Amino acid sequence: KEVSENVNDTAYTNIELKPHTDCTYLREPPALQFFNCVQQGTEGGSTWVVDGASVADAMQCNHPEAFKFFCETPLVWYSVEEGVHVEARAP
Repeated sequence: KEVSENVNDTAYTNIELKPHTDCTYLREPPALQFFNCVQQGTEGGSTWVVDGASVADAMQCNHPEAFKFFCETPLVWYSVEEGVHVEARAP
């Protein structure tokens, strides 16, 4: 698939994005995001949607030690671009 050489973020390309979270490197990531299609593509267009609360509930029930780890262990989240380095540390 075509990828623009002028961007450093896959969100601004036409390549497939698997399930992920956005802006985890911010101290207060967005609680709600909207997607806007400026021009409909001629093919593709599938969107992955994941219920994060449901995943967390399933993890807590089926893998309580893993759930505890992610709730209590500070992890580093970062974004590095030309001239900018943003980092947050949180469980």
